Formats: sequence, C-alpha cells, structure tokens
Amino acid sequence: MKIADMPIRDIDTGNEDLRISEELEAPALARSLREIGQLNPVVLLERGGRRSTVCGFRRIHAARALGRESVPARVLGPADFSPLHPLEFARRDNLAARPLEPLERARALRKLGETGLSPETIVRVYLPLLGLPPHADVLESQLLVDRARPGLRRCLAGGILTQPSVEALARMPPERQDRFALLMERIRLSASLQRQVLGLLRDLAAGDGASWDAPLEGEEAGAILDDRSLSPAQKGDRLYEVLYRRRHPRLTRARDRFRERERALGLPGSIRLVAHPYFETADIRVEFSAPDAARFRELVGELERAARGPGLETLFEVDG
Repeated sequence: MKIADMPIRDIDTGNEDLRISEELEAPALARSLREIGQLNPVVLLERGGRRSTVCGFRRIHAARALGRESVPARVLGPADFSPLHPLEFARRDNLAARPLEPLERARALRKLGETGLSPETIVRVYLPLLGLPPHADVLESQLLVDRARPGLRRCLAGGILTQPSVEALARMPPERQDRFALLMERIRLSASLQRQVLGLLRDLAAGDGASWDAPLEGEEAGAILDDRSLSPAQKGDRLYEVLYRRRHPRLTRARDRFRERERALGLPGSIRLVAHPYFETADIRVEFSAPDAARFRELVGELERAARGPGLETLFEVDG
C-alpha cells in the first residue's frame, strides 16, 4: 500500500458520490490535525484522470481549513473500479473511527442501492453490519430518513426529533416537512409528545378535511408560539393541549368540569381524585399518601368534611 502526500488542489472535492458523513465540520478532528497531524491517510479513487474522495472527506475539509496544501493519501487504481469496492472502503473507514449517526447509516444504505445491489442483499448482508435488524421494513425506514428534507435532517442530527418522527414526516410533501422543521425551531416536544402531536394533526386533518398543518396556523397556536415568557418545552406542552382539545372537545369539557368541581371541594393538594379516563362511568378513585398516622387521620378528616358538603354529588355526575 503506497501512501504519499497529495495536493488538495488535485482532488475533485466536489465529487461526493461516496460521502457517508453527514456534516463536514468536525472541530475535534481539526484540533487533532492541528496538534498532532493526520494519523490516517485519506483514500482517493483515480478514474479518467481525476481523483475523487473515497473516504476522508472531513479530513480534507479540516486540512484545507487549517491552510494545509496537501494530505497523506492512498490512491486506488484501475483494479478498484468496482462501484462497490470504494464504497466498502468508505463504510469500513467510518465504522472503524466511530459509530455511524442515523443519517449516515441511511445515506450509506442508499448508496449501496445505487451500486446495483438488490434490496434483498442489502437487508441480509449490510443491515446487520450497520447494527440494524435484517428486515425489509427497516431498510424502507432508513431510506425514508435519507429522503427527509434538510430541516428535518438538522432536527434529527440535533436530537430535536426522533428517528420515528422523521420517518413519519418524510412521507409527507416537502412543504409540510419544511413547515414542521420550522415549528421545531420554536418548540420542544418529548419523544412521546412527538408521536401524539403527529397523531393529533393526522386525525384532525382526516376529520375536518382541512390541511394537515391548519391547526398550527390558528390564532390560539400563534399566541402560544409568540409568547416570549414561555420556554420551548412549555410551548410544546401547550400546543399539544390546544390540539388535544380540538381533537377531543367533549372529553376535554368533561375533564375541565370534573377538575372545577374537585377544586370546589377544597381538598388539600396531597389528595388526588381520579375519574374514569373517558368519563364513561361515575367511578372515582381517591389517592393520597401520609408519612404517619397523624397525617393519615388529618387527610381522612378532610375527605369526611368534603363528603358532607353539597359539591360531592355533582362530582359523580357523568355529563361529558
């Protein structure tokens, strides 16, 4: 294996056919190059008088940013022109240095398909090599992620959206993907709330025939998004509540009435009354905890007081 310094100007850096890395900027790599130099050569492919990068895109980018004019490189020759061989170099080079990010796995699988490999071979051979279960639906999900719009890709790379959320959104038209990515720049949703918000938006669109993102453009949602006193997570929680109320108006009204009647009883916060989740029956569960007998008696006394008041009867009315 011959390794020699290769002038960066002689490398066709615009050819990214074999690039797997999602981001070229790598501060830790640039710092390592500056402090101790390049430990591993880049791999180039010479074809038709041009040299393109097989692996080492980020090393070349960092070296050029540091003002270097050349990089240590190994050049693959005519015997290596099989489309799959250079891609194997790229895949193994990345896996040897670090685990691939979700977007990089998706990109690698898409490029494997572009070499002419059958989906069956990719599922059987390459999904396990990338730490993925060998199932056709897994490959389909990965390719969906690779097709996601840039805004969603940034959300996934930044941990703002989960991969299942990006897969679901990637099935939608590009303009909807872009709008949701812009929304996620202003709010934060837990993984659970992401699933629920997407489900609510889907149900609302199916129910009233409006566009999928129409509820996000309403006055109530806009007031939440523009409220500077709220954190992104608080905005996400309140936006979910707005969508839930719109999707389940009767259930929401029943829940609000129950809480209002519960407050009218004047019970301490350590006593919790729990109604049927869908208000289909009048059953109420009482929950409280006491650290000692004295507190237990005190809380039981509060329940007895509430039981003698007129408000208790209304609490058992199922009128949702």
